[in-house]
Amino acid sequence: MVVNLTETLVIKSNVNELAKVATITEEICERCGLIEDEIDDIAIAVTEAVNNAIKHGNKEDSTKSIEIVFQIETERIKIRIKDEGKGFQLEKVKDPRKNENLLKDDGRGILIMKTLMDEVKVLSGTEGNVLQLVKNISRNGGN
Repeated sequence: MVVNLTETLVIKSNVNELAKVATITEEICERCGLIEDEIDDIAIAVTEAVNNAIKHGNKEDSTKSIEIVFQIETERIKIRIKDEGKGFQLEKVKDPRKNENLLKDDGRGILIMKTLMDEVKVLSGTEGNVLQLVKNISRNGGN
């Protein structure tokens, strides 16, 4: 079981990279002794966040990249997804469950992330947009 680990993955801004992101996320979580439900939740949330970074942050510009930093601590995992976009305000994302938004094609990704993770924050800066996901974790073996 690994604790206090930081790993970084950099990908091109291309949706064909999403399978790789999911696989690497699952591998990191497994090495760290996370339970299966947490691994699934984290992989889904990270994949959704990276998909949003590709489509909305980098506007599907394959010359841009996305950096994913996994920081494993004793009781939580923190993932930062950084794109080269201008950022957004989390509180301005419309709730896809409201009647006026039910038929819209976007807005569900943030809801999925908020449902699966314990914390979702936007840390936008001058050099790109950073979305931070945090999951409080259990470990196999009861630790």
